[in-house]
Amino acid sequence: MTKRELHKAMPLVAVALGLSLGAAAISQALHRFTPRFVQATTQSGGDIGRGAAWVPDRFTFESNGDVLGNGNATWQIFLFSLLVRDFAGQPGLSQITFGPFDAHYPSFSRNTDSDISLAVIAFEADGGLCSDPANNCDALAAPTTGRQIFVYRLTTGRITQVTSGPGDCRNPNISGLGARIVFDSTTDLLGGGGIGTVPELYQGELSELDPTCPQLPCPPRLDRFGDPRPRGLVRLTTGGGWHGSQSYNGRAIAFESRGDLANGNVNPGVQHIYVLRDDILTQVSFGPEDARWPSLNSLGGRTVAFEQDKMVAGRGTVPQVIVARLSRARGPRLIPLTDGNASGFRPSVDAKGFHIAFTSSDDLLGNGSLNNQIFAYNLHKHLMLQITSAAEGADFAVSTPYQLLGFVSSADFEGTGNTAPQFHAANFYKSAPRDFVTPFLMTPTPTVTPTP
Repeated sequence: MTKRELHKAMPLVAVALGLSLGAAAISQALHRFTPRFVQATTQSGGDIGRGAAWVPDRFTFESNGDVLGNGNATWQIFLFSLLVRDFAGQPGLSQITFGPFDAHYPSFSRNTDSDISLAVIAFEADGGLCSDPANNCDALAAPTTGRQIFVYRLTTGRITQVTSGPGDCRNPNISGLGARIVFDSTTDLLGGGGIGTVPELYQGELSELDPTCPQLPCPPRLDRFGDPRPRGLVRLTTGGGWHGSQSYNGRAIAFESRGDLANGNVNPGVQHIYVLRDDILTQVSFGPEDARWPSLNSLGGRTVAFEQDKMVAGRGTVPQVIVARLSRARGPRLIPLTDGNASGFRPSVDAKGFHIAFTSSDDLLGNGSLNNQIFAYNLHKHLMLQITSAAEGADFAVSTPYQLLGFVSSADFEGTGNTAPQFHAANFYKSAPRDFVTPFLMTPTPTVTPTP
């Protein structure tokens, strides 16, 4: 099977399996079929970085290793189907991008077992990505320079180029509904096109893309009544904004800024976390230390996890994970996930806001843990779990609403002799099986037997 055939076949296998079992049943039962650790990749070298998921059916991640054994050695975007690995015993890996275009920063909209109509992966890459036919871009693509935003739709297996302006567009985040995309750019995309030094946050409507609007922002155009049509792009910040994270419908957006936005840019400098909901801005982090990497829960958009520095005696600056619960009636309620002076970084909140996965280099549970390890905190039960305890450590956690998450580690969790960074799925269900368990209960075909 060629890489293109594999690229197309894997989602189709997952759809068939999903239809045979029922969408809700699969996602909610994966923890009963999946062993404690699943090594998704088997690359012999290279690195794996940021990942994303909606539910554990499918994860997307970035890697510069030879994930599919096709000689790739540059940063690309990949898709891993836990459904295919669980139920079909196949690798479940698809490569989304190809060539020397340095693809990074994937994010995932809603992805379900049987209905993938809303499943969209957004990412950034060099503007020439669509000049290579291997990337299967649609006819509206316009290869250009700089860093640009792209989306890949699982239903079609095609890539759409979202931006093509001068300068760089970076750090895309797709809404859960798959309709809106937020990103940052130093280019004045809705003005004269000048390139500045401070990124500003933009939100785009993917539904506006058509032959009259090949990339965002749309050129000036009229509808059939002669009225101006939307340009499909709005600027959300003035004073700086980047690393946006959206809710399901895109009405709530968490992001970073050094612009002191809540105080009219009076005292810029410290990087804080903000949430913009229906044009109302709320500052979420406070104090003199920088905060970063906001992760907003998609359903409701009222739980934000982020990392913020803290000065610790004898240790210097230590990052810590903080969760903010947002309310209409009062300001954000802040919940530190690490006790005292312990570290925590790169948080990932699931779509429902139940679980926060993150990395810590400290022994949070007093069991002798060393090096960076993955932890998961249940906000409803106020329960902390340690997911990994390998000497090699782990990082880049990806949370989901269920008892499964993704992460990166070079540890040999499955006893195969692994020593390279791999993408893994972890099942922290207390009764996780020792090996894969098929949900298909095979019964013998009835046969006629003679009556005595």
